[in-house]
Amino acid sequence: MESSDSKPEVSLFLRSGKDGKSLGACPLSHQILMVANIKVDSGALPASKLILNIVNPSRPFPDALRSQGISRTPAVIIGKESEDDPESITSLLEKYYPGGIEASKAEKKGVDSPEVASRDFFSKFSFCVRGVADGPDQLDSALLRLNSYLLKRIRSTNEGDPLPWICGTGSPTMLDCEVLPKLHQVRVAGAAGLAGQWLAAEWGIPGAWPGIWCYLHTAYSLPAFTRSCPSDKEVIMHWSERAGANPPPLGLREKILKMDSDENQRVSLFVPAHADPVVFAMNSSGGGDNMKQGRDTPPLTDASENAIGDVKTAGQPLSDFLMQLEDYTPTIPDAVTGFYLHSAGFDTSDPRIVRLVSLAAQKFISDVANDALQHCKTRSSNQTAKTKGKDRRYNLSMDDLVPALAEYGITVKRPHYFV
Repeated sequence: MESSDSKPEVSLFLRSGKDGKSLGACPLSHQILMVANIKVDSGALPASKLILNIVNPSRPFPDALRSQGISRTPAVIIGKESEDDPESITSLLEKYYPGGIEASKAEKKGVDSPEVASRDFFSKFSFCVRGVADGPDQLDSALLRLNSYLLKRIRSTNEGDPLPWICGTGSPTMLDCEVLPKLHQVRVAGAAGLAGQWLAAEWGIPGAWPGIWCYLHTAYSLPAFTRSCPSDKEVIMHWSERAGANPPPLGLREKILKMDSDENQRVSLFVPAHADPVVFAMNSSGGGDNMKQGRDTPPLTDASENAIGDVKTAGQPLSDFLMQLEDYTPTIPDAVTGFYLHSAGFDTSDPRIVRLVSLAAQKFISDVANDALQHCKTRSSNQTAKTKGKDRRYNLSMDDLVPALAEYGITVKRPHYFV
């Protein structure tokens, strides 16, 4: 058996925060760092073998990483192998340093599976923040579904059993590492009033949802999770820039700018008392704080632009809107939409349905394109080119499209032929 001393180092590359030094509010970076820290704490990965690198998205992407086939963060280099897809990163970590992460138990498929219970809440939250959703109902339903599933887990846990992880295991699984960073961001950003115009400015996950709170308490009791957390300020700034049609609550930007250096470090790890029935003792051997947190964060800048091809229908009944569809000429021809509907096995003789789908697809593509443009502008802001204003041109690539789609819950895996 190969000793750990002879194994190669693990170089993780994570997205930085606004200050370029601290960990940014990237759920994928949080997920990968959490996996690595769990392996360190369990002894599967020696702490001396883990090297953390912060990549500032506002600067040109390092050529040294591109030469390794890496074009985005998070990413990992182990020996001569490199990956920048989250699933491939965890597989590579498991290949060289197996253990620490518990395998998921066999679960029922369908609505009773942990994958289904935790699948939609993050994308629904993103829809609310961006103003894509027509109301909070889908977000509430997704969170309630998760709460109900977790509550059944808690009630089925006998006294003395381990913490109630989502798959019913005694220690975290890969699914926990994927779900918990997203759930924590929903908790922090939602409480800051960024959950949409339909929710109260001080909205938060209700204390009456003990399933979610006990699950968060489970995470907050795990050093590998808390050491991987971005600060509240980073989370709030990240989501305030994605507010879309729903501008951040009045005074939020001023509140962020007034945060002192101590608050820059603050991470919300408390839970409501009545949702915290048991205090678990954790064995946290090894794995000190591997991440230096930056203190000086520059002020927020406006990054939003008007969406292209918006259709203003807020507050209008659907029946009335359907009668006015002829007044809207979508960028996507109805014939193209009809062709793809037919290819998907959906045939309709009602041209209004085709027109409605065309407009919806147009709005979605418009939002994704604008978000990708913002990623491109951020990535190109410190390039050496001196052109400004209307003469400045941006080249969108997969590096910009992938994170833009991820904000909508769509994961795009880079094809193998991309270098």
